[in-house]
Amino acid sequence: MAEDMDFVREPERRIPVYKRVGVLVCGSGSAGLAAAVCAARNGADTLIVERNSYLGGQSTAAFQNWFGGPTDILTGFSKEFATRLDERGGAKLLERYKTQTAATGIQPLTYHISIEPEEWKYLAADMVAEAGAKVITNTMVVDTIVENQEVKGVIIENKSGRQAILSDVVVDASGDADITARAGAPIDKLPK
Repeated sequence: MAEDMDFVREPERRIPVYKRVGVLVCGSGSAGLAAAVCAARNGADTLIVERNSYLGGQSTAAFQNWFGGPTDILTGFSKEFATRLDERGGAKLLERYKTQTAATGIQPLTYHISIEPEEWKYLAADMVAEAGAKVITNTMVVDTIVENQEVKGVIIENKSGRQAILSDVVVDASGDADITARAGAPIDKLPK
């Protein structure tokens, strides 16, 4: 770093523990929703931390259609969510042409799920509540609590201030490996 760079020293402080849970899911997009609902259905005390005021991640905030890539995963939770969304009028399962995609070597999609983002939010909230998971919104994960190279929780900030959440399992569903990076794991986003 440059010698003339200024720094500010942050004082050490005690951070109150907001909650202790079995499974903490950071992010509530497609992956986070599946992780949280399935964990709660299997008996885990589950909490979702979401930075927006609603569930859905990029599926709702950026109006992105909900599918993960060149391989269909329309089974299990994905199928249940898509079917329930379709029943509510919030999704249209469209049969795709069985042709090769633009990128060579990638298998074609057979279904594409076009979503209505507002209906996605409501269904996600319903499914989380049905499963018994809890949610805190408008909350940013700003750091991780790491002991012996294991993530034991996160530091959050919201209108209530800075707090800690401790957890047996932390799921990074941030969409961009934010929790993983904050825990100190090497993240290389540049192509080799």
